Amino acid sequence: MKYALILAGGVGSRFWPLSSAEEPKQFLNICSRESLIEGTISRVSPLFKKENIFVATNKIYRRRLFTFLKGRLSPINILFEPAGRNTLAPIALVSARLIKSDPDAVIAVIPSDHIIKDNRAFRKVLGRSFKIAQKGYIVTMGVRPKRPETGYGYIKISQKSPLGFARGRKVTPLRGQASQKFYRVDKFVEKPKLALAERFIKDRRYFWNSGIFIFRADAFLRELERQIPKIYKIIKKAGSSANLFGIWGKLPKISVDYALMEKAANLALIPADCGWVDIGSWQALGDIMRKDYRGNILKGNCFDLGSRDTFAWSEGKLLATLGLKGVIAVAAEGGVLVCAKNKAQDVRKLVAALNARKRR
Repeated sequence: MKYALILAGGVGSRFWPLSSAEEPKQFLNICSRESLIEGTISRVSPLFKKENIFVATNKIYRRRLFTFLKGRLSPINILFEPAGRNTLAPIALVSARLIKSDPDAVIAVIPSDHIIKDNRAFRKVLGRSFKIAQKGYIVTMGVRPKRPETGYGYIKISQKSPLGFARGRKVTPLRGQASQKFYRVDKFVEKPKLALAERFIKDRRYFWNSGIFIFRADAFLRELERQIPKIYKIIKKAGSSANLFGIWGKLPKISVDYALMEKAANLALIPADCGWVDIGSWQALGDIMRKDYRGNILKGNCFDLGSRDTFAWSEGKLLATLGLKGVIAVAAEGGVLVCAKNKAQDVRKLVAALNARKRR
């Protein structure tokens, strides 16, 4: 049976001051009437039964999540993490629990902070991915780079079709048209420097890493056992949510990309041309928001004279900009941010420094 696991536990620090630990970006309405997490659930709902959609989030967002998802999901389908552990821990735990009741479970792991312009195309790609994942492959969606982005991870493909590269893993060889839509993954490249990103955009073998993965639960757990047997044993012993607090502290704080996917033997990539945008930073909004003839984006109570390539967003008081170029200016209840566009990925460092100095 098919399942969806929506990851919604992040803080979204690179989206400060609009996003904060108390009100992270997945609960914000960004360029839509729905919050990002509501939009994600709406996007995948046509492909899954209501009872087969799960959400993993931090326990501190319990009340917030119930407010957003009242009537849309059952409370038993929500994994409330005792503390942030990145993405490996919730994915492994949900996979282990689902396989106990459904040995043939196939799971799509989908972050909640993405915007998809073409939902129909996205669901079509996701449907094809399930067919391949059922054969034992771990499938990831790759997006053709549109610019030399240093804030995204990249995936390099090596050859058409993942035929014959599984190295003894339990997979069924692909035949005919199915094999022509997927690529063997050669390697992952984490957030490159600008010079390297400029090389990648000229090379058709490189895709942006969307962070979306589709796999059989047993295939995922086999990889976990092969690569991190210690964590596999902890996960295997996990039963009901009653002992979640007991095991959670033993799990590493690491992403599934670093922990497993970069070394997975049976990994395949499918190109996804569906208008994917990762709302990972303020600069990413430039892909979906309308710009004026000077390349500016103005959102909310903003006024500009003579600026170029500038992003201004105000949630309240008037934000006036004058003669700027390549600048991001954001005014929200949590504070005011002014930074160069090429430093948008470093907002996370700024937030960490503010927290270290107890500046709120």
